[in-house]
Amino acid sequence: MTNENHQPFFLTLDINDHLLHNCMLDFGASTNVMTKQVMDQLNLRISRPYHNICSMDSKRIEVLGVVKYL
Repeated sequence: MTNENHQPFFLTLDINDHLLHNCMLDFGASTNVMTKQVMDQLNLRISRPYHNICSMDSKRIEVLGVVKYL
């Protein structure tokens, strides 16, 4: 059941002098995920490689790495 009083909270982030609109952050997550295209547009670089993950429907998701100290 959806509670209409608790709508998602969207932010605009300023990352490396680029505005990224309509971001929804999960502060309870151990890791937040973004696409390679977004990473490239924000001029972010991978800090270290990481292993692939599985989505909620058990599909394999390729992971390039971790961006630290953002």
